[in-house]
Amino acid sequence: MIVGAGPGGLACSHELLDRDPDARIAVVEAGRRHVRRICPVDRGRPCVACGGVCNVVSGFGGCMHYGDGVKLNLMPSGRRLIDLFGDAAFDLSADAFELFSRYAGTRPELVGHNVAQEVLDVLDAQQLELRQYPVAVLGESQLSRVIEGLWERLAPRVDMRLKTQVSAVRPNGGGYEVEIRHRHGTDTLSAPNVVIATGRRGLVSSQRLLREVGVPMRPPDFSLGVRLEMRADYLRATGLSHPDMKVTQRERHADKIKTFCFCGGTNGGRIKFTHYQDAFAGEIITLDGHETLDRVAGGRPLAGNFGLLCQATALDADVDESEDVERVLLAPYRAMNGGRPVVQTLADFRARRAPATDWPELSASLPFEPSVQNLACAPVHALFSDRQHASLVSAFDNLMAPMLVLGGYDIEPMDLADEILVVGLEIEFLWSRVVVSEDCETPQPGLFVVGDAAGVAQGVVQAAMMGMRVGRAVAASAPAGRARRAAIG
Repeated sequence: MIVGAGPGGLACSHELLDRDPDARIAVVEAGRRHVRRICPVDRGRPCVACGGVCNVVSGFGGCMHYGDGVKLNLMPSGRRLIDLFGDAAFDLSADAFELFSRYAGTRPELVGHNVAQEVLDVLDAQQLELRQYPVAVLGESQLSRVIEGLWERLAPRVDMRLKTQVSAVRPNGGGYEVEIRHRHGTDTLSAPNVVIATGRRGLVSSQRLLREVGVPMRPPDFSLGVRLEMRADYLRATGLSHPDMKVTQRERHADKIKTFCFCGGTNGGRIKFTHYQDAFAGEIITLDGHETLDRVAGGRPLAGNFGLLCQATALDADVDESEDVERVLLAPYRAMNGGRPVVQTLADFRARRAPATDWPELSASLPFEPSVQNLACAPVHALFSDRQHASLVSAFDNLMAPMLVLGGYDIEPMDLADEILVVGLEIEFLWSRVVVSEDCETPQPGLFVVGDAAGVAQGVVQAAMMGMRVGRAVAASAPAGRARRAAIG
């Protein structure tokens, strides 16, 4: 049984079928089919919670949302997987890339691992060191083909239980009894192996399931920040050099700051809403970013964006993560606009000044088309301490200056302060690090954790790497696999 139909769960299913065609596989997924994952916010309408399951982060494909683009970051991105897998991490990374390439139609181009020296020199002048690794961007049409190809491969062979949630996992001696909940009631299934691949949707629920069976975990470090949206052409040159744009800043800030989910390149990117439903004390919508290749500009230029994150206050190792997230990160955000995204100009954010206009007026004044319309003007700056705020502002200046130079713009970041949006809240839930073996198996035999839920590394390729590793381990241990190896041997 695989819990979650995102990249990790789908790669695990795919690998199992490739290696053991007789395998009996059930995939339990809280969301809907890919063709039914429509987000009203993408169409300029308000977020309506989609019946309790957010279509952006739940459903067949997981973070690979039908109609969006996605980045495939290869090793050494997700470098903590080297600690887990050793040198095999690089082979797994290549295999995961091949899996997605198989269904993409045309082989995605890898860039970012051999960046031109003149780009590095511009960054170096600002005390920035670019992290180089191969990255491919799948556009909306390519990603749609990948998702459709995986559905056609898996759906006929896998017991695909959509709109179904796991409420309990209990060891039963030779495996596990798994209690599942769906619109018709509850059922209990038995499986010798259970793979937790719940991604962001399962932040709280998967950790609860693991605690209940005594799986040890180390508490996480959470990060919070903002997403900066602006004209896509300001970010284009940087995005073409390295679509994922992660840098080490030699000039230290009071708080550690990092770029996150860079959405530039040829077509900019979209800000997405992620609705966490009932995972915490109340409704919370945070942000996500997706690079795009296929959007068509209307009357105004397209937007691009990137996230800036700073590490939040350390959380209490003895307190449930959901309680700490609520206390440290979400309560102030919920008080501001009911837990829904808020926006102000960079000029107001820098000055710690309340917005003077409402969102319709601000949106109409911009020289680009905002990627979402369902925002509210509010003092985003108030969500951060003085130190965090100063670090975010300083880091933005350090990052934006060389990006403008690379784009051929003879302007300073401050010159754009009235036309750049600061949108919040961006949160990176670094999950508790689950204790797993090199096969992603917990100390409970037959219970595996992959992808974001494992707290080791984030990313589509990284989740697929872990899923493939589990698929190989389970296939090798299955009776049919042992019989085939004996016959061959």
